[in-house]
Amino acid sequence: MGVILHALPNNIVRGQGTPRVARDYVIANQDMKPLVLTLQDEFEENYGPAIAAAEDPFPIIIAIRIKATTNHYLSLSTHPSSVILVAPTAQQTINLKSWHHSHADILARMLNESSYTNPRILLPPVNHNRITHIASVLQQKPMTAWIQGVVELDYVHHNLTYIACPLCYYPSKIASNLPVTCQHCHSNVDLVPRALIAILLIDRTGSLCAIDMDIEAEKLIQYSTLELYHLQQEGVDLAQYLAHTLQGKLLMCYIKPSPSKFRPMKRAAYEIITSYSVDEVFNAENINMNNLNIND
Repeated sequence: MGVILHALPNNIVRGQGTPRVARDYVIANQDMKPLVLTLQDEFEENYGPAIAAAEDPFPIIIAIRIKATTNHYLSLSTHPSSVILVAPTAQQTINLKSWHHSHADILARMLNESSYTNPRILLPPVNHNRITHIASVLQQKPMTAWIQGVVELDYVHHNLTYIACPLCYYPSKIASNLPVTCQHCHSNVDLVPRALIAILLIDRTGSLCAIDMDIEAEKLIQYSTLELYHLQQEGVDLAQYLAHTLQGKLLMCYIKPSPSKFRPMKRAAYEIITSYSVDEVFNAENINMNNLNIND
């Protein structure tokens, strides 16, 4: 259950078959973590008008049996068995409306800052009991997991940017200054560069190769995407800089399997959704070094 803070424009999803309609709504509750809730197909057709016509400019919505997605950031989405209630009458909704009224200014600022796309707000660091050993991730293949490991650079040379669709982020095999039709979402778009870096993460149980992209890659590399793209075009080698900046760094990461068709580098089977250096999270005495001993 949440307050609808804002309705983003309708999105026509074009693919094979009939185009589908979807609309993103930014919602929030007492957790103070604005999230995107996507109403797809008949849910948008049936409930979108009710949301727009609601007497309250910030109506309450209850969504049951929805799924969490991590396509580009943490969000929620309907699927065929979902149940949606708009502007229900219940005591809990009165409490939620009161909470929204008293926090309206803060929520408006978070909305303006697009906090609903910020992993650092949606996915803060977790306690050690939430960390999964890398060997367990490789064996059990969960949809998402928090891991912690030491960075080793992937020394197979790769570019630090790639060209992609700005809507679905599907990698493009061509670079063009003219609009092109995306091979995945079939939208007519201007292709854009995206930052990326592949790293190995190692703990005492194993290692995995993961790819960091966009803002998260910028955060690790400490260069913007445009800066990386221009350096790449000029043939500047950042290998020594990366070794100094990242090699041996201890990271806590929230990861997911990287879909093969969206994977810019085939060997990177996982994608980092967000990461934290250990000094951002813990004091040195709180680090369980036994859990990170990779020399056993």
